[in-house]
Amino acid sequence: MTRKIDVTVFIALVVIGFAIVFSLGQDGNWDLANYHYYSVYALLNGRIGFDIVPSGIQSYFNPIADVPFYFLAKTFNNFPHFVMAVQSLYWSLCVFFVYLISKNIFKIDTKFGKFLSAFSTVIGGSGIISIVEAGSTFNDLTIALAALVVIFILTKNVFVKETKNLTLTLALCGAILGVATGLKPSGLIFSIGIFAGLIFFREKISAKSFGIMVLSFFTGYILTYGWWGYILWSKFGNPYFPYLNNFFQSPYGFVQSYADIRHLPDNVLQTLFYPVYWLLPEFNQKCIEFANRDFRFVSMFFASLLVLVSYGFLKKPETVEKIESVANFGALKFLYLFLIVGYIFWLNTSSILRYMVTYELLSGLYLSIIPILVAVYCKKSVSAVVATVFALLVLLSTQYPSAWYTRTYYRDRTIWCEDLKLPDNAVVCMLGGFPSQVFIPFQNPKAQFVYIHGEIGYPFLYNDFMKKKIDGIINDPEKEVFLIYSICEPAPVDWDVVSKYINIDDYTCETVKSTFEIPEYKFCRLKKNK
Repeated sequence: MTRKIDVTVFIALVVIGFAIVFSLGQDGNWDLANYHYYSVYALLNGRIGFDIVPSGIQSYFNPIADVPFYFLAKTFNNFPHFVMAVQSLYWSLCVFFVYLISKNIFKIDTKFGKFLSAFSTVIGGSGIISIVEAGSTFNDLTIALAALVVIFILTKNVFVKETKNLTLTLALCGAILGVATGLKPSGLIFSIGIFAGLIFFREKISAKSFGIMVLSFFTGYILTYGWWGYILWSKFGNPYFPYLNNFFQSPYGFVQSYADIRHLPDNVLQTLFYPVYWLLPEFNQKCIEFANRDFRFVSMFFASLLVLVSYGFLKKPETVEKIESVANFGALKFLYLFLIVGYIFWLNTSSILRYMVTYELLSGLYLSIIPILVAVYCKKSVSAVVATVFALLVLLSTQYPSAWYTRTYYRDRTIWCEDLKLPDNAVVCMLGGFPSQVFIPFQNPKAQFVYIHGEIGYPFLYNDFMKKKIDGIINDPEKEVFLIYSICEPAPVDWDVVSKYINIDDYTCETVKSTFEIPEYKFCRLKKNK
């Protein structure tokens, strides 16, 4: 019976995932136009280092996570609905594992346990980040899925029923986390949270087993990132370029370590109460690209404070016994440690809210502490009413963003750009605005692309060495020079950058087409002064 229910839940989530992506529209996000498709093409066609900083800093990101989408889009390019449906499975699987984790934590054989499981799944699966990213190529849900699988394995085999093969189980979990971190560095947020959470359960996990888990983590990391680090080392002299360049000192960028501090808190008060600030209009888009309102994170913040402040009371044997009648106390404690440590690490590194999607998906489990405590000291029926009212308030107050910046209406192809008919000796300069990098895979493979706008957006990548390299390519007398930009550009500052490299006598421009709805693109043939 339980298996039938699980299958039914999974099928329902798959159908809901399809409905989300079909209603929101075809993926057309900025990062897809910039590098999610191009980076795999560049890897497979030997263009790494041939095109010059083509996608800005993202030119140097590990492309392996984008390989499934790349081949899916190429194989089924004429069936964008099918491609989006397959991509939506990441969301469906994430929410399904939230449901499975809730079954590990709550007494699922009771009506109240089933209620808490439904509460956690609905709250967690309806957050703004996961809904907006459903079907997209951001890869945050891919990494979240890995973290959720590990949490499911740990809650089942460490807290619910200790497995006889605990060392092997921990080794598997470490490898999964390492693979995820190698795919995308944001996986380190969840990995550190999980490792820190397990440290507090030394009575269950031996030092030897924990050490093997750590070793497995690095093995998984090397498996997915080691080869890419080698490529960056061989091409640019830094396996993490442009990060840690103060140590590796690659000539392709300034001797400094890049850090994106745009989303970090500005002062101590923000640091202490950051989730509260996100509800204020002026801070609404501080950590995320779209306007929104979601009480999940601020509710988790106060729930965590409640747990920390009252932990002395919660750990009393009589209180633990009452909580254990409803939920697994050890698993809940592990989840809160995972949240608090991961949040502190995130707060001091990137503070990009999309990277916290795993915690958003688990938000219902964190917020279940409220109905659990009410159930312990009141009737469970009262707790169910409180939880239902709370869930309705969260759901009804959530302001989902307009998806215009990530979606287009469905086209006849998944991804496509017009062939610009470039000659073999072409050099195409790319300016700012909406990314034009997505054009590269559809052009003459002998043409070379140079992102000259990057000097404005990523100045640390354009040292004297790189400027001379760009100047030599553009002003090679054997080269024909072209320009491509979105119709909202070029801004005057872009023309200033162009004039640094090219002495233009005349140019002619035309509009060119793609499957991206937001911009129209202009393609210009430049005539250089001799």
